[in-house]
Amino acid sequence: MSDSEHPIPSDDSSWPEAGAPSSPEVASASHASVATSDEEGFQFPRALHALRRRWALGVTIGVVLGGLVGGLLWYFIPLTSVSQTLLRVRAAEQSLLSSSAARTDARDFEIYGKTQITLIRSPLVISAALRKPGISQLSMLRDEEDPVEFLQRELDVAFANESEILQIALSGEDSEEIKAINKAVTDAYLDEIVFNERTERLVRLDILKRNYREHVDQIRDKTRELLQLEEQLGSLDSELVRLKHSFAIAELTQLRNRLMRLREALSAMDTQLVVETATRDAGEYEPPEVLVEDAMMQDASYKELAMEAYRMESEYEYLMANAGAGAEEQLAQMRQFLIEARRRRDRLGEEMAPRIRQRLKLAVGSDTDLSDRQLQSLELQRQMLYRQITGARKEYEELVQHVQEMTNQDAELISRRQEINSLQEIASRMKSAIDSIELDLQRKPRVEMLQPATIVSRGDANTVLARAIGAGVLTLLFCVVGLAALDYLGNRFDGVSSLKQVSKVRLLGTLPSIDPGRRRGDTRKLQAAVHDTMNIVRTALLHNRDGKPIRVVQVTSAQGQEGKSTVASQLAISFAKAGRRTLLVDADVRNPQLHLSFGIPFDRGFCEILRGEAGIEDVVQSTPQDRLSLMTAGVCDEAALRALAQEAATELFARLSEQYNTIILDSGPVLTGAEPLMVGQHAGATVLAVRRDVSRVAKIREAVERLSSVGINVVGAVVNGTRVESRHRATPLT
Repeated sequence: MSDSEHPIPSDDSSWPEAGAPSSPEVASASHASVATSDEEGFQFPRALHALRRRWALGVTIGVVLGGLVGGLLWYFIPLTSVSQTLLRVRAAEQSLLSSSAARTDARDFEIYGKTQITLIRSPLVISAALRKPGISQLSMLRDEEDPVEFLQRELDVAFANESEILQIALSGEDSEEIKAINKAVTDAYLDEIVFNERTERLVRLDILKRNYREHVDQIRDKTRELLQLEEQLGSLDSELVRLKHSFAIAELTQLRNRLMRLREALSAMDTQLVVETATRDAGEYEPPEVLVEDAMMQDASYKELAMEAYRMESEYEYLMANAGAGAEEQLAQMRQFLIEARRRRDRLGEEMAPRIRQRLKLAVGSDTDLSDRQLQSLELQRQMLYRQITGARKEYEELVQHVQEMTNQDAELISRRQEINSLQEIASRMKSAIDSIELDLQRKPRVEMLQPATIVSRGDANTVLARAIGAGVLTLLFCVVGLAALDYLGNRFDGVSSLKQVSKVRLLGTLPSIDPGRRRGDTRKLQAAVHDTMNIVRTALLHNRDGKPIRVVQVTSAQGQEGKSTVASQLAISFAKAGRRTLLVDADVRNPQLHLSFGIPFDRGFCEILRGEAGIEDVVQSTPQDRLSLMTAGVCDEAALRALAQEAATELFARLSEQYNTIILDSGPVLTGAEPLMVGQHAGATVLAVRRDVSRVAKIREAVERLSSVGINVVGAVVNGTRVESRHRATPLT
């Protein structure tokens, strides 16, 4: 929408009436209403204005989106039914000896219940259900990539209110299909798990009975063999057998004691022979190095040197094994210490060795008078002892073998009896297990059917419809409220009250919405309202505070589409009607609109004068309004923009001021270019055009600050888009 177009009329009664009196009281009140700071917090009136502005658009979008959401919900929410099977899972096995069930721990029942739930949803049961005729071909399962996983996910298996009642539920659109699937899963669970346990018990009972009969036969055969063996060997309970066994053990003990005494005598004889021989040969005796080394270790000095050398050898070996790169110097030092320790030890050993050897020789003795006959006698005695030992050993071994044979016979009898006892114990346990299983098979099953697969609920079309309508209404409300919230956050200009958020700006007047389609009577009221408002603004400009009338007035806005061209043209008409020779200049060189408003051809104008391509008389055109002339914008280029900031512009406005009483400049928006700042330097006052429900407070504040920063005098604002009060005259005053 261009600046020459007009906003839609409003019915907000909170706005001041168009053409309010321009008395000093009104002006002071308007000026006093300016606030120095922004209003803070949530502002309910502004929120209502935002809702008023956006409710129509919100309803339109909300109806479309709400209908779409409701339709999608109606289409995609299926009318589901629920199939349910009820099983009773007893907390404990039923006792056959009493009317009540056996007591069980709550924790055990919880574990048992969770186990049954897991088994029902296990691949074993579900696969068995899918193998039943016609189940896998149902439409609910036919298109599933993995029917087992699908049923594991869809089946709802749980105990009802912590009771013994186990529920198996399945939801779906086709009630017959979910009923068939539920029945198949339940039957598969009963067949594969519940009834299979009974089958396993029967199989176990049959195996136990066969093994029991085999053990009974073995016990009978082995008992017969034991009786025959006792007849051959004699019973272990026979007194004669026990006496024979005792005598043999006693004789074996005596032989073992005799053999030990003979071995001790032989050992003593060997020792005596060695000693006698060594005594005779003492003059030629040379002690071994081991004895010499042991004798030297008894010396404290030598022992200390030997231990030091040993310690250094250990440290050196450890360092060799664990040394890294760069340890060569430390190894060389340790090797030198080791060599020195060994040298000291060997030097002391060489000094001590002769004395040690001499002392050992003397210790052996020097009696060499023993004769060879004595040695021969001792040798003969030794040989006799050896022959006695050999005979005693042979006799002992024979007796040991005899006792072992007696013991083996007894062990065979004991082993046979133990084997029979073991078979009898195993057979007894088998008989107990057989009795227990037969008793269990007579009990009621722990899991039994209470209610087969039944449809317990069907989908309600009214419920789905209500949900779809509710979703549509919520979407509608969301759109309306959401758009209003976005509008509220945008902080649009709501009217006079919004000027409180912009410092140093007073209200000059308000313009009603201009709608060419109004009725004839409404149009006259509209013209009267515009005439009154422009008279207020004109009076404020002619009678400013310093008493000097303002001859050059700039009309601008923060952004486009805020009605500045309307304000500029109506203000120029007001000055012309007041008898002042007025020139309206279209200084919005980037987006000129005034030639369209007045129906004048676009020709050379303001830019051509700035470039020096035409004179004032060449570009000024007359309008239908007496005493009002129009200078169009002309063709803008960089040269014209540069001239606007130079002395040529000052000279131009000086010549125009000589020819016209009032010059109205319709410049471009402040926040979209620098031209209003340059044009404003030649104006005595600047009027800011704002449009209700279009302008934004933050942008208005920014525009005022930008104009004030370059010394431009912003005398006030004219608000576009207010309502027309019925008390206005049908014919405007001239």
